[in-house]
Amino acid sequence: RFVKGFSSIARPLHRLTENKQKFLWTDECEEAFNSLKAALTSSPILVYPDPEKQFILDTDASHESVGAVLSQEINGQEHVIAHTGASVFQSLKEITASPEKNYWPL
Repeated sequence: RFVKGFSSIARPLHRLTENKQKFLWTDECEEAFNSLKAALTSSPILVYPDPEKQFILDTDASHESVGAVLSQEINGQEHVIAHTGASVFQSLKEITASPEKNYWPL
């Protein structure tokens, strides 16, 4: 599932897993956890595309996965039309050092 800005939101949680890092659950970690939990457990309401309006394509990639969201701005608010995501398989990771660069356009 694609979560816009996932890496930024999850940064405090990722820091907890760094080598020689003391595990200290802070308010920042709690906020990140709650934000991700809300994003992962709520369904975005999909809207039909309006061919007269500009499309917005957001992409995200890491060594583990790639994702994209197609949306449009309606009445000053961004609404999702479609979203997709996929894991990067080990065999693809071995082909290149930066698989995310190969998949960014989806």
